[in-house]
Amino acid sequence: MTSKYEILIIGDGPGGYVAGIRAGQLGKKVLVVGNNLGGECLNWGCIPSKALISAANHYHDLNHLDTMGITVENPRIDMKKLQEWKQSVQDKLIGGIAQLLKANKAEYIEGICNFVNDHTVEVAKKSSGEKELIEADNIIIAIGTEFISLPGFQIDEKNILGAKGALALDHIPEHLLVIGGGIIGMQEGGEMSENRLRVTRHDDHLVISNDRHTPALILLDLDFLREL
Repeated sequence: MTSKYEILIIGDGPGGYVAGIRAGQLGKKVLVVGNNLGGECLNWGCIPSKALISAANHYHDLNHLDTMGITVENPRIDMKKLQEWKQSVQDKLIGGIAQLLKANKAEYIEGICNFVNDHTVEVAKKSSGEKELIEADNIIIAIGTEFISLPGFQIDEKNILGAKGALALDHIPEHLLVIGGGIIGMQEGGEMSENRLRVTRHDDHLVISNDRHTPALILLDLDFLREL
C-alpha cells in the first residue's frame, strides 16, 4: 500500500521541520521523515552546547565568589547528573517541535528514506522496522551535513571525538586538544576551560564567521597523545 502526500520532507532538522510546519499552515498534506527530530542544532549543536556552557559558567562563578566575600568550598561537577539535565532540556524542546508539527497537521515518521523513483520513497520506520511506500508530488531534501575526519585522526568517539562525542562525555579529561578554530571548536574549548580543564587549541585560522574555515572538532585524550 502506498500513502500519498502533496509534500514529503526528508530531514527533521531546522530546515525540515520548519518547512513541514509551514506547509501544514498553508493547508498542504505534508509528511516529515527523519531520525533525529530537531536535527544537529537540537541534538548535538546549539542547544546541548549552550546548556553545558551555561553550567560551566555557573561552576566558574562559584570558584570566583571569594572576591565578593562569599566562600563556596570544593564545588564539584557530577557529569552523570549534568548529562541528564542537558538531555532533559533537549527532550522538552524536541517535544515542543513534535507538538508544533501535530498542531499544524504535519505528519511525522521517525525513519530512513530510500528513493524508489523521482516521486516515491520507501520509509523504514525506526520503531518497528516496518517499511512503507510514500508517494509525493514534491519532495524537499533537508538532511544536513555529517562530520568529517582528518587524515590520521579518524573519529571513533572514544579517544578522538567529534561534536557528538564531546557533548556526551561522562568524565572531564585531564587535557583537551581542540583541532579547529571554528564555532564548534571555540565553544567546546571555552566550555571545558571554564571547568578548569587544560585546553590547547590548534588552528591557523580563528575566523569563526568565515564558512571556508569552518573546522571539524576533534578531542584527543592525553593518554592517547602520549602513545603517538
